[in-house]
This record gives sequence, C-alpha cells and structure tokens, in this order.
Amino acid sequence: MSFLLLVEDNADDAFLLMRALRRKLPELKIRTATDGAQALECLFPADSSEGFRPDLICLDLNLPKVSGFDVLTRIKRCPDTQRIPLMVSSTTTDPREIEHCYALGADLFVPKLVGYFEFQAIMEEILQYWWQHKCLPPRTP
Repeated sequence: MSFLLLVEDNADDAFLLMRALRRKLPELKIRTATDGAQALECLFPADSSEGFRPDLICLDLNLPKVSGFDVLTRIKRCPDTQRIPLMVSSTTTDPREIEHCYALGADLFVPKLVGYFEFQAIMEEILQYWWQHKCLPPRTP
C-alpha cells in the first residue's frame, strides 16, 4: 500500500490533485494538511509518537503558519524523513525560488500556472509515473 502526504491550503488546488490521484491511483492512501504547521505535526508529532511516513510528499510553498520552504527544510534535514521523495507544486515562477527548492532537496518542481485540465493532466502523468516507474526508497518499519 502506498501513502501520500498532500500539503495544500487552496481547496481548489487540493481538489485537482485529489481528483488526479483518485483517477490514476485509486488504492493510494492520502493524508492532507492545509498549512505548514499541520504538515510538520503529521511528520514530527509533538507527543513523541512516531510520525506519518508517506512514500511521497506533495508540497505547496505558499502556506499559512509555516512556509513551504520551512517545511521542506525541516523534512530534508531530518534523517528519518530526508529520503522521502518530495514534489513542490506552486504558483511561483521566480527562478530563484525554484532553484532554492531544489537546493533544499526538492525532487521535482511543478508550476501551477496552467489551465485546470492541463494541470490535472500533468499531475496525473507525474503521479502515475512516480508510482509505476520510479523506484521509491524502502519504507522503514
């Protein structure tokens, strides 16, 4: 069974991603977070319990409470989470921000600035590839 963490504060964008995921990967288990603080709490619970370990993280950059850059930094600096593949999806077109994502350890950057159907098609293609052709790191017990 595969698990995904979707970190997205925009309900419309989350709907598009969820729809793409459900169409191509109906067996995928998805956990959502609507801000950076929720994402970090999911991965690094304050109560010392073991955090959720997804097979892939889809992360928006412009998040309330804790920015996507800060979430990305925390994920990639922690030995327990740094190997989890992470895809950033954002409206930014600033090459410096995109480069910064990759420098922090993002595995893929997908711009959102396309039409509804085009964005959905792009996401379906990427996510289908990720699970059917890419070798993901083994899950830790």
